[in-house]
Amino acid sequence: MVVGGQGVHGGIKSEIEETREPTPDTVLVRATVRGSVRGVPVEQGMWQAVLFGEGGTAVWWHFARTDEEALEALNRRLEARE
Repeated sequence: MVVGGQGVHGGIKSEIEETREPTPDTVLVRATVRGSVRGVPVEQGMWQAVLFGEGGTAVWWHFARTDEEALEALNRRLEARE
């Protein structure tokens, strides 16, 4: 499942920079959030691992600083599923 897009939440804009599909029911997403919080500029990159259940609903997700951390968390979750 490929996702893409951007959103704005309370003055913070999120933008999806990259997606990867390690398996047909998982995705790794690299996103950047930018904006201002109480006048302080914010820019933060992050990775998110997502596991989808039947019907394409996200049933598990994990935020991480790097793609390696996100993939490691995803692999732990998939192993626990077996």
